[in-house]
Amino acid sequence: MSIEMRIMEAIAEQVGKDVTVEQVEVEKNNGVIRTGFTIKEVGSTLAPTIYFNPEWDEDKIFAHTIDAYKNSLSAQPEFNMQEIFSKDYILANVYPVFANTTRNEKRFDDVLNRNFADDISIIYKVDANHDEQGVSCFTIRKPHLEYLGITEQELHEASIKNIQGKGELIPMRSILGDACPDDCPLMVITSNSGANGASMILDTEVSNTLKELAGDVFIIPSSVHELIAIGCENIDDDFVENISDMIKIVNSTELGVEDYLSDYLYKYTEAGLEKVEVA
Repeated sequence: MSIEMRIMEAIAEQVGKDVTVEQVEVEKNNGVIRTGFTIKEVGSTLAPTIYFNPEWDEDKIFAHTIDAYKNSLSAQPEFNMQEIFSKDYILANVYPVFANTTRNEKRFDDVLNRNFADDISIIYKVDANHDEQGVSCFTIRKPHLEYLGITEQELHEASIKNIQGKGELIPMRSILGDACPDDCPLMVITSNSGANGASMILDTEVSNTLKELAGDVFIIPSSVHELIAIGCENIDDDFVENISDMIKIVNSTELGVEDYLSDYLYKYTEAGLEKVEVA
C-alpha cells in the first residue's frame, strides 16, 4: 500500500474524515523546493500542505503527517473562500514582501512582482487568517489580477496603504542592551510581528524617520524579515568595503536560504534604495 493510501485510511479511522492525499513539491522563496502532502477533505475548500524532510524514513513521514494534520484541525480557522478571494478582501488585506530578484527569477514567471531596488523586488501576500491564530496567507499570482478585476497599480497602492503604522525602527541598543555602545548608530527596520519586516521601509513613518537622520544612511539587507539602518555622518571607502564583505559572509554562513534577501549594501535616498558600488 502506498504512503498516500496509508495516510487516507489513518485519517478516516482516527478523525473520521474522508480525504484525498497528493504528494507535492512546492517552490518557496529563493528557489527552495519543499516536499509535502496536500490533504483535502472531501467536500471542503481547505487543503493544508504538510511538509516533511525527504530524508526521513516512511514511518516517520507517516507519523509526522498524521500528527500535523490532526493538529491543524484544531488550529485551522474557518474560511469563507468566496469572501476571502474577492476584490474587496484582497485590497483590504494585501501587503508587500521583499524578495531577491535573481534567486526568484523562475518563480516570478507566475508570481506578481515589481522591482524595488537593484536586486530586490516586491511580491504581494494576503492575510487569510480570520481569528489571528498564527499566520495564514497566500501569494498573489499574475492570473489572480484578471480574475479579480484588479490592476497591478491598484494592488500595489493598497498593499502600501495596509502597512502604514505597522513598521518599527528599533535602536540596536534596545535589542542588545549593554552589549551595544550608547552611541551605536545601528537601527533595525522590521514589522510589528517580526515576519517579512524588510518591506516596512515602505511605511512612511519609518521612511520619514530615516530622512530626518543626519548624514548618510546605509541599509544592510540582513534578511527578508529585517533591514539594518546605519546613520553615519562620515563614511569612508574602507567602511563600505568592510560592511559589504560582512554582508556576504553572514548571508553565506549564518542565514537560512529562504530568508536571504541581498548581498549588496544600499544607501537610502529620497528615491528609495541605491546600491553602493564597491571598488
